[in-house]
Amino acid sequence: MQQGSSDKVLLSVVLILLGFGVIMVYSSSGVYAKSGGNEHYFLLRHLFSILVGVTAMTIISLIPYPFYRRPSVIIPLLFFAIALLVLTLIPGIGAKINNARRWLPIGNFRTFQPAEVAKLILVLYFSYYMVKKQDKIRSFTFTVIPCLIILGLFFTLIVIQPDLGTAINIVALVIPLMFIAGVRIVHLLEVALVSLPLIGLLTWTNPYQKMRILRFLNPWEDPKKSGYQLIQSLIAIGKGGISGVGLGRGQQKLFYLPEPYSDFIFSTIGEELGLLGAIVVIVLFTVLLWRGILIAFSAPDLFGTFVAFGLTLLIGIQAGINLGVVTGILPTKGLPLPFISHGGTSLIVCLTSMGILLNISRYCPELRWSQRPSAANQPAFSR
Repeated sequence: MQQGSSDKVLLSVVLILLGFGVIMVYSSSGVYAKSGGNEHYFLLRHLFSILVGVTAMTIISLIPYPFYRRPSVIIPLLFFAIALLVLTLIPGIGAKINNARRWLPIGNFRTFQPAEVAKLILVLYFSYYMVKKQDKIRSFTFTVIPCLIILGLFFTLIVIQPDLGTAINIVALVIPLMFIAGVRIVHLLEVALVSLPLIGLLTWTNPYQKMRILRFLNPWEDPKKSGYQLIQSLIAIGKGGISGVGLGRGQQKLFYLPEPYSDFIFSTIGEELGLLGAIVVIVLFTVLLWRGILIAFSAPDLFGTFVAFGLTLLIGIQAGINLGVVTGILPTKGLPLPFISHGGTSLIVCLTSMGILLNISRYCPELRWSQRPSAANQPAFSR
């Protein structure tokens, strides 16, 4: 396979989102940071995460993506992800914050979240596994059951933290990947019939998760406590109107809106830049998803197709959940908006994912609307 240049449209969108994020993080975090003595605190941390992430994206974009298909690479990566998740659960190693063990301390910072790394590694692993099992892709015994064992292990380790939202997120990431690989729909429906009641039971028996669902249905029942986040988010978006109150002039970020520079940064965008600013963000993500899907269907082999689709889905699901939460479409879940929210593990992983996607695009000689992949390069479900 011959390499060309990376997809300039995809790269441009990522860089625009990063630049937009820097502006909004500074606008929404200054007051919070100033109360701690340094109004640039969050901005500087965000810029450091961008520096690390862009460096990783640049280096990884130069590594030929078939490298991740090697068993000597992908299998150790899978065990590495499992080891990281186990370490978070060990007292004295994993950082316990708000009764949850989701982080590993790095120096004086407790910002490394292994579950984010696990999502990326799972995309690579299941892409490798789906290609390996193409001759038995429609077998429940030889394909679906082994997939469910791996998925169930990761699901359990993340639920124990506890982080049910991220656990559901990896299910929503892997199942579509299995579908495009050619796994029979009836098998996926059977999995859904078993897993959905289980997820529902886990949600309803967890008092915190149960309260989130109830307040999502009626946040005004407890506006000062469990319904507070959603109400303040909706107030911020409502204040913005069509054109917003002006960059830096938002009021909800003044200790009303929780984490206005991170999980609820889109609410700040809605207030300060209005509907027009919100549409710009949505359009940028739409273009990113379009380029990702186009790369997937233009990839020269099935592994490239599956990886590109999985990475695009990784970004799309996270962005969709974040937008759904802040607008009241989905129950509250702490999940940053890719490339825009205050940096950390999520931002670095998203940029790393784009590095792999950009490398795949190097093997797609033409990326345009009129291009249709050859039959040999199409994923199994479309043959």
